[in-house]
Amino acid sequence: YGDWNAVGGNYFKEFNESIHTIKPFKIPEHWTRYRSFDYGLDMFAVFWWAVDEDGRCWCYREFEKKGLIVQDAAHAVLDNTLPGEKISITYAPPDMWARVKDTGRTMAELFTLNGVPIVKSDNNRVQGHMMIKDMLAPIPVNDPYVKSLFTEPPEKLPGLVFFNTLESAIEDIRDIQADDANPNDCAKQPH
Repeated sequence: YGDWNAVGGNYFKEFNESIHTIKPFKIPEHWTRYRSFDYGLDMFAVFWWAVDEDGRCWCYREFEKKGLIVQDAAHAVLDNTLPGEKISITYAPPDMWARVKDTGRTMAELFTLNGVPIVKSDNNRVQGHMMIKDMLAPIPVNDPYVKSLFTEPPEKLPGLVFFNTLESAIEDIRDIQADDANPNDCAKQPH
């Protein structure tokens, strides 16, 4: 249909770079900011988010790296958070609260000890993906700051927008495939 970046079988068919990405701009101080991450030695991925007055979520920073132990991952989060940046909360998956056999501590405790207190998020894949699909839909633009970003302010923008510099996040959301066996979920392979 004229979208040469479209991938057949992709899960987030609603995602369109022309409407779901934007050139970076200065995030207003009064917008709520938070982080979310997934940790593993195979890949540590953390994303910074801001929520505007309309409830729209803007993904404005990303960091990904393989092979980081917990303390190095926590330091990477702190190193990539700007001085004075007020992060309200950092969400992490429930597996961070599993006790490690040799130390008896959880990875959540280790993140906290290394300066990154975290809150347990839900990892229901299907429900989470349905929420993302819903957030990709347009919502009215009322926030005056968002309106000021455009010479001709749109009436609506998606509820989920990514800075166009976030190559990994954009590639992931664009390329994730639907599960052939369960149309409500995404495929687990490739990872």
